[in-house]
Amino acid sequence: MPTFLLVVGVPHQTNRGDWRNGELGAAAFLRDVARDKTANAKPTMLTADSLRGEWRATDGTVFTFTPACVSWQSSSGNGEHSPAACGQPFALHYIQHDREILQDYGITWSLHANAVYASTAADARIPTAEIACGKFEPVLFVRASATEVWRWTSSLDLESINNSFVLRLNSDSE
Repeated sequence: MPTFLLVVGVPHQTNRGDWRNGELGAAAFLRDVARDKTANAKPTMLTADSLRGEWRATDGTVFTFTPACVSWQSSSGNGEHSPAACGQPFALHYIQHDREILQDYGITWSLHANAVYASTAADARIPTAEIACGKFEPVLFVRASATEVWRWTSSLDLESINNSFVLRLNSDSE
């Protein structure tokens, strides 16, 4: 009887928020420890190869990812997110996320984004490029699928972008 209580009935302080849901005992404690370890894990760093290729926006702008910068070419000119163009602070990190990154930035209003999220495996690993560019707003590029990268900034909203956040892989760049 004491062993049974220890395994299934003893509350542990580390998961006290889950007691009301019946999360008691040693097994619940171990699940909580595993969940905390996963939540506090360091991000997996990637290289620019995870977004290799040329990615075309709906307006024709083509984005290219390198280890040191993200550059673009359009009919109105060229530019880049780089230390020289952005000033300080500048940061470009290629990081792996889980599938939830596909909805973490408010894309639930997009039917297309919801369809991609629904068709993505629950254990998928999603490459991203996160950019801090001087005094400008941060930019996030998410490789949502083999043929799509999504471009997010804090100024994007439903009325102004429709599906213009979607960049498609140029067929001749892979």
